[in-house]
Amino acid sequence: MKVGLFVGAQHPAGVDMVERANETVAQVRAARDAGFDSVWLAQHLLTGPDQFLQPLPLLSRLIPETGKMQIGTALLLLPLVNPVMVAEDYATVDVLSGGRLVLGVGLGYRDEEYSAFGVEKPTRAQRFEESIHLLRRLWTEESVNFDGNFYQLSDARIAIRPAQQPHPPIWIGCAADVAVRRAARLGDAWLATNMSSISLMERQRKLYDDERAVHGLGKPADVVKIVETVIGATPAEQEPGLTTLEAKYQTYLKWGMGDNVPGGMGSPRDIWELGHDRFLLGDPETVVKGCLEHQKRLGLSHLILRVNFPGMSHTAIMRSIELLGTSVLQEVRDGSP
Repeated sequence: MKVGLFVGAQHPAGVDMVERANETVAQVRAARDAGFDSVWLAQHLLTGPDQFLQPLPLLSRLIPETGKMQIGTALLLLPLVNPVMVAEDYATVDVLSGGRLVLGVGLGYRDEEYSAFGVEKPTRAQRFEESIHLLRRLWTEESVNFDGNFYQLSDARIAIRPAQQPHPPIWIGCAADVAVRRAARLGDAWLATNMSSISLMERQRKLYDDERAVHGLGKPADVVKIVETVIGATPAEQEPGLTTLEAKYQTYLKWGMGDNVPGGMGSPRDIWELGHDRFLLGDPETVVKGCLEHQKRLGLSHLILRVNFPGMSHTAIMRSIELLGTSVLQEVRDGSP
């Protein structure tokens, strides 16, 4: 099982974003040197007063720091972006990285984001499906003609082809049953989000595999899970992560995430209660056991750990990356198939 690092791009109001961006670069270098297999960036828009570095320019900046690691989005809000622009932009990223891009995409759930782009939220699933089909065709066909409900193209020829052939993997992030079925039909991998519990995903794994079988698709190369992770050798080392992670989920619930994610996340609660069967919280031994439990119960090919939360200090984040590199990564690789 591969292990990746989710890079936090969200920061509180008032902090120096030039300094935060430089710290992000240092964290990615540390992840590379620690032996992580991949690095990942998310997208949200209109998060004020919180500040959010956007994935496309940040990925481009991070490419020279990533060595041989995969780089990816987890997740790009695909229904809000024209698929032609996505095809061109991320083919460029794939070329710049020498063919190391994974395009992780999802629907998003925030009304503010949809309203700002003039996109009717009830159309998001249909737009998403059209965009997936168009991305693959634009990346692989010489000329594309398309007459959809939302996008129309005539003899469209993109300006740059991705380095990977036939195209970069498209991983679909989701949490609800209907979206898991959609991911089974359309994606190169299912990317389970940080909100899904292990128990929920266990049930959905069968749903996912059955849906692929119905369509004659066979098993995917990758089944992936993002997991919120707080690691520290002592309770004092764990405290910065626990405090900032709990605050982050209060923000998520204000954004309406609890109304869009199955599994009972709709109300504020203690971080230990919220994290039960969902997060990895504790010392290195606990984190290793949790990673291996994910692998055993879910058959994952890739686990993505997020250890950096809004307001958490750079020093605490770097310590978390160090501990994962020295006490977790090899143990997880040795203990998983």
